[in-house]
Amino acid sequence: MEIIRIDSLATAFIRPGEGVNAGLIHTPKGMILIDTTSSPAEIKTLFEAVDANPEEVRLVINTHFHSDHTWGNQVFTCPILAHRSCLERMQSGLKNEWSQEVLQSYLSDLEKADPKKADDFRRTMKDLSITLPNQVFEERFEGELGGLNYEVIHLGGHTPDLCVVWLPVRGCFSLPT
Repeated sequence: MEIIRIDSLATAFIRPGEGVNAGLIHTPKGMILIDTTSSPAEIKTLFEAVDANPEEVRLVINTHFHSDHTWGNQVFTCPILAHRSCLERMQSGLKNEWSQEVLQSYLSDLEKADPKKADDFRRTMKDLSITLPNQVFEERFEGELGGLNYEVIHLGGHTPDLCVVWLPVRGCFSLPT
């Protein structure tokens, strides 16, 4: 993992081969977190790497529904913002591919095929409680935190629900997946 501090405004976690990249936007009133990784343990590890606390996060933004962007949501008590279709896809996932039965079946198959990956997945699932976004928007969300204006813009692309975070004073802050 490479941690890039972009002046005093942002921290980027660049994680080739580890799943999602993630970002923190720093304001005087707290942080905005862009994507929460694959598990509570994983997102906590990122915060420890920069000596930050999840309690300092005032807003989480899920850029799309994939598990490596959303399964760390449960760590945060602040609002979790996403495009409406991200919420819908996550709700569907809980009934289908993310149901306990399907995840347990996947783990059983993985134990036979690749015990190391099975151990990794077991750690991901440990204490996992998939937490849905509790604020949604349609095409664009404009907000302000600590004097910093930001926008979350629905673009589609990698997934139909894909969004980017735009800081009008700084430019686009969306990390490649």
